[in-house]
Amino acid sequence: MTVGSRRVRATRHELSIGLTSLGSLLATSMSITRVLDAFETLCPERWRGPLVDVRARVRNGASLATAIEQSSLRLPADAIGMIRAGEERGALAEAVQQAAAQATQDAQARSAVMQALSYPALLSAAGLATLAVMATVVLPRFSVLLEDAGVALPRSTSLLMATGDVAGRAALPLGLLAIAGGYAAAHVLQDAHHRERWHELLLNVPVVGALRRRLASARLTAILASLLNAGVSLPRALEIGAAALGDEAIRQRTLAARAAILGGQGLGSALAQTGTLTDTAQRLVGAGEAGGRLTEMLRHAAELDQRAALDGLRVAVRLIEPALVLMVGGLIALMAATLLQTMYALRP
Repeated sequence: MTVGSRRVRATRHELSIGLTSLGSLLATSMSITRVLDAFETLCPERWRGPLVDVRARVRNGASLATAIEQSSLRLPADAIGMIRAGEERGALAEAVQQAAAQATQDAQARSAVMQALSYPALLSAAGLATLAVMATVVLPRFSVLLEDAGVALPRSTSLLMATGDVAGRAALPLGLLAIAGGYAAAHVLQDAHHRERWHELLLNVPVVGALRRRLASARLTAILASLLNAGVSLPRALEIGAAALGDEAIRQRTLAARAAILGGQGLGSALAQTGTLTDTAQRLVGAGEAGGRLTEMLRHAAELDQRAALDGLRVAVRLIEPALVLMVGGLIALMAATLLQTMYALRP
């Protein structure tokens, strides 16, 4: 990496756009240096600084994968692995296009997850904001009116205001405590052992664990399919795939499966022994390995697991949404009833 340069981590959206453009240029008859010159105007804006370094390294004889890896542009391990494999077998354009397709699939999956969670998050935020305004602004003004009129506050109003006062006083300390706790947790989870234990715990949580396992299984099988299709050896593909996973527990299982394969086991039995994939993906991998259609079955397993994960997430959200509506609506109704009782107390 260039000394003093700031590292740029490519987002999934940037990967999809950038690699698609690069793959299209590489498919032409232009040399790699001319492709990189043309790519500067088509790449995501944040990539332009690191691209200068990449071009210089390529002109000095480095391969594209090595030049990217040594620059300040941070691409995922699976994308780098596919590019390097494409260079080694003389099919760089095809390899970059496969990496672009994988990035597009990842971006679509992430977008679907965020879209599914956006409404519950918005509903929760709006409900909490409404309750906060009513408890800290509206009710205190009514209490002033009652005091001026010499009327005692209704018991429900006093209780609600006392609760709001306690919550207001505790908000800052609790907020600071939450920030400190988050910082401490982030520091602890930098250690791979603690991160593995935490992720293993999450895998055992109902609903959440099933969702995480399906998403990890879908990502691993999709990466393996792309890497194997690009000509990467199976042990190397598993190593790259493990590095690209966001779940440390599944990553360790994948590396254990790789060690078993290096010891002479087949892919299906190694993955089954370590419990790396979902049952559906495991059966498809076994069928693909036995029938000589491993890459095809890996892609099919990735599609099924991703679809199952997103369907499960949508079902969970559909169950959460009514519960949130009832909870927020009930609290607002309680506030409204308290306001009405306060207004009736003002009657002569």
